[in-house]
Amino acid sequence: MKKVKLARRAESRLEEIATWTILHFGPAQAGKYERQLIERLHALAVGELPRGRSCDLLVQGLTETTGLRYIRESGHFIIYRETDDQIHVIDFVHGVRDIEGILMDIGEGGE
Repeated sequence: MKKVKLARRAESRLEEIATWTILHFGPAQAGKYERQLIERLHALAVGELPRGRSCDLLVQGLTETTGLRYIRESGHFIIYRETDDQIHVIDFVHGVRDIEGILMDIGEGGE
């Protein structure tokens, strides 16, 4: 099993997601959604399918996304880098956000 590590950006985004979900749907739903995201990361860590796809597929032509992968869980893209022993989660990005701009920021060292 690979180790899962959250970048500060990802930790902060998880807090934002929880806060927003509590305000709009209540604490029970916030807890449920957070568990979904964490379970998806666990599935990646143990090698369950489906695997993530290259972020190049989201924003064609951006060389800055080299090495970045994504998976979808409900309304969010989970952006990460994977090594032989680790899943390094960079960000959780809602599908309605500017994914291209966010990926460019990450590619420029905005982890």
